[in-house]
Amino acid sequence: SLIPILFVCFSVFTQISSFKAYYEKAKQVIFAFLIPTQQDVVATYIDTFLKNSVNLGIVGLIAMAFTSLAFFSGYDFVINRITKNEPKGLWQSISSYWTLLTLVPLGLGLSFYISGFIQQALDDYKIGFNFFEILPFVIIWGLFFISYSSSVHKGTLKSLALVSFGAGAIWYIGKNLFVYYVVYNK
Repeated sequence: SLIPILFVCFSVFTQISSFKAYYEKAKQVIFAFLIPTQQDVVATYIDTFLKNSVNLGIVGLIAMAFTSLAFFSGYDFVINRITKNEPKGLWQSISSYWTLLTLVPLGLGLSFYISGFIQQALDDYKIGFNFFEILPFVIIWGLFFISYSSSVHKGTLKSLALVSFGAGAIWYIGKNLFVYYVVYNK
């Protein structure tokens, strides 16, 4: 489900010349947080996929759009069932999906740019704090917040922030438990 969003993000980012300096760091941070095991294999597949994405063509773009719409439609259905909300109309759903596909790459790009700037400032002033250690959690929190706020009709900013923080914390704890399990059982 994250593949279409990652594809859009990396496709956009690799076209920006100033992002090339941050590409490897961004890839490492995203893979370290989202894909705890076999990162090298997945990174190789995504690099190959991005190189071939130039030749994707209209059929590939339609397939990617269909995959993205199917994911977001299922996601909206689940969120509406949980929150007992009425489903959105077709145009409102398309608007929400388009917003997610636009904001997520922009948000990720902006977060990597800002975090690189902050980390450089911390390094310049010799402050011993690695900002990139907390960045993955902040990114996941932000992604949960954006996805929840685009799907839930009713909800205050405070409740959306708390729920997305909780979901990010559960994701982070679950990922660490999984990594511990994999490392411990080798």
